[in-house]
Amino acid sequence: MQEIKCPKCGEVFQVDEAGYAAIVKQVRDKEFNKELKEREARFKIAKEDALEVAKTKADSSER
Repeated sequence: MQEIKCPKCGEVFQVDEAGYAAIVKQVRDKEFNKELKEREARFKIAKEDALEVAKTKADSSER
């Protein structure tokens, strides 16, 4: 059994291995999804910047 202390109320409670694993998975999944969305936003910005550079190069080579 694992003891976990609630950060809000301070109550200590026990969970079995399956419950502990479920809590860890929930936290890990939340953090993973958060990081995935951040990376997706950065890649989108990088893609838009690369397209802008490509358009600028294409426009300047046509002149």
